[in-house]
Amino acid sequence: MLPFRSRFRDATGYYETALHELGHWTGHRDRLNRYTLVTASNFGSRTYAREELRAEIASLMTSAHLGLGHDPKRCAAYVKSWIKVLEDKHSEIYRASSDAQSISDYILDPGH
Repeated sequence: MLPFRSRFRDATGYYETALHELGHWTGHRDRLNRYTLVTASNFGSRTYAREELRAEIASLMTSAHLGLGHDPKRCAAYVKSWIKVLEDKHSEIYRASSDAQSISDYILDPGH
């Protein structure tokens, strides 16, 4: 659930978070059926980390496409918490980026 806009310091933070959460929304079985979302996993698990990475990269891609601002420090700090996945499997960044592009495309044009 997305907090009210008033809970954020600025519009950038609000939209970054909204687009991140929309990124997760796209993974549902009836949308993109993304394995990192539909596979049962616990907070902090590798699968959970993979999903978070996808949602965050998609948020950046979608923000850039829409001309919205973004805070690279906030994004870097968030991704840093999930970096273990990348350390364990170097090719994960390529899969995450590919999925993130699909997420962004779906958000921008869900009927396509």
